[in-house]
Amino acid sequence: LIPPGTLVSMLLRDVLLDEGIFEQPTEFRPERWLTKDKHHARCFVPFGKGSRMCLGLHLVMAELYLV
Repeated sequence: LIPPGTLVSMLLRDVLLDEGIFEQPTEFRPERWLTKDKHHARCFVPFGKGSRMCLGLHLVMAELYLV
């Protein structure tokens, strides 16, 4: 058992390739992100999360907004 209060992490790959979350996870299907399903939005973490999150997140989002 994991003691209460223990921080747990997992690889992004494990989430994105989980067939329980995404149907046909190995196929290129960008439309999967166009849904309003908040569950999918929680699984979209290309920049990581928390204190180890990519520092370039805001720069990239600004670039995408301009394009």
